[in-house]
Amino acid sequence: MIMSKKISLYACQQCEVKDRQTFRYRGLCKSCTTYDDDGNVIESVKRVLSDEFGNAVKKISREITGPRRGFRQPKKLTNKQRAHVADEVEVPTIVETLAGGEEE
Repeated sequence: MIMSKKISLYACQQCEVKDRQTFRYRGLCKSCTTYDDDGNVIESVKRVLSDEFGNAVKKISREITGPRRGFRQPKKLTNKQRAHVADEVEVPTIVETLAGGEEE
């Protein structure tokens, strides 16, 4: 069984949808890129990876972020570390009010 590589297609996203063409190579869009009299590029417009209809293709990130990133859980804080963190964090004082009573 021979697996062939998928052909990459590129298209300019600034062209009109009806005029958009797909190419097998990336590069500059000839109609959207502006040139000076000598043929030097003034403003370049690159083609982006697209499907066969000219719609841009988003790359899927395979990087796992968030809580599932690693297999191991972080180590718990030691008692000394907990005491140090507790000293740094301000604990708000709680004022209880009794039903019908005044603040103490």
